[in-house]
Formats: sequence, structure tokens, C-alpha cells
Amino acid sequence: MERQDVPLDFPMGSKFPPILLYFHPSMQRLAEQIVITIDKERERKTSCVDESDGAQRMYRQVQLKGSIEWKRFKDGWPNIMIENVQEIAGRDVIFLASFHSADTILFEQLSLMYAFPRYLVRSFRVILPFFPTATMERVDKEGQVVTAKVTSTLIRAVLFTGACRP
Repeated sequence: MERQDVPLDFPMGSKFPPILLYFHPSMQRLAEQIVITIDKERERKTSCVDESDGAQRMYRQVQLKGSIEWKRFKDGWPNIMIENVQEIAGRDVIFLASFHSADTILFEQLSLMYAFPRYLVRSFRVILPFFPTATMERVDKEGQVVTAKVTSTLIRAVLFTGACRP
């Protein structure tokens, strides 16, 4: 049986839990701004009446989750821990990523993105406001490696790591 998308707006009385918004530490301020903006929009639109069916609509809440430990092992490799991971099963999850650095920042976030679907999230979305490797999307000289293709292939493969729908 195929699961249906749960829209951002849904009939009042429906019991959809908040969408969980996780973020890389470098994106905390933007994540907070997203939640504030959505809350304001929810307040503004909650009292609106949908003219097509006369039903009052509510907008889903987005819950900010800062519960990821971004540590490192002694050798420098990432040691990432999602606290209270059991609460993400069956939930809609968004990860606000930042590939601002090509070293371990990229690797640690890809590692995290591969982990979320394995914890049986209902749906998983990645917001990547800037895709820096997109500046290297074509070969100008024979032997040059197209890094944008490699990075996008790694991100796209996240879809196949668990039971959630894209």
C-alpha cells in the first residue's frame, strides 16, 4: 500500500505530529528563523476558512531539534549521535544542511543523511540552501573531475538507504 503525502495544511481535528527540523550547527540561526516564520504563518492562517469546502484548516507545526551531538574521534573522524532517536520513527523529518566546507563537514552531514531513513522516518527531506560543488559541473579540460555530479549522486543515494519515501 502506497503512503499518501501529508500536506502542510490539513483539516482541523487531524492529529499529525509536528515535522522535526534537524540542522547542522552552522545552520542553527536559519533553522530558528524557519520555525519562527512558520509559526507566524500558522497563526495567521489557522483562523482562515477554506472557501472551497468551508472547513477550517490548520497548518503543521515544525519542531526545532538541536539534539545531534557533533563530536569527533581522536583520529578526527566524525562521531555523530542523534539523541532520542526512537522519536523519529514514523515522523516527517527535515535536515537543514550546509556544505560550506569540503573537508569533514560534507562527510559528517552525508553520514547523518544516510542514517535518518534507516531509523524508519515517515518522510525525509534535505534543505541545502547552497550547493557549492555546483560551480564544478562540467569538464573544461580532459581529466578534470566533475565534483558536482559525484556529490549529487551521493545525496540522491540517501533515498535508497531506508524504508521512508522521498
